[in-house]
Amino acid sequence: MSLGQFIVATAVALPSAVKIPSAALLAKSVGLSALAVGILKFIRGRRDLRLLTQMDAHQLHDIGLTEADIGYARSLPFAQDPTACLARRVTERGERPSRPARHG
Repeated sequence: MSLGQFIVATAVALPSAVKIPSAALLAKSVGLSALAVGILKFIRGRRDLRLLTQMDAHQLHDIGLTEADIGYARSLPFAQDPTACLARRVTERGERPSRPARHG
């Protein structure tokens, strides 16, 4: 008995209304999902950069960035994620965002 015959012989009968996607259709949907995730990350990164450009120097300092960092991120190629670049810069400096003092 071949593998295909074994699968057919042991398969549970499914109602005719149940449709199982083909491997090609599944691969396309996974590819489209990955594309959608990439587009959403791109949009989020650009939105976050726009919000960062609206912060003053003190606010940027609080999160471990400088105005020069923002200028650098804005100069990156359009397809590159500016927020990933900014996160790397903060990490490389070893800075942590400052936290407000606790009053207790």
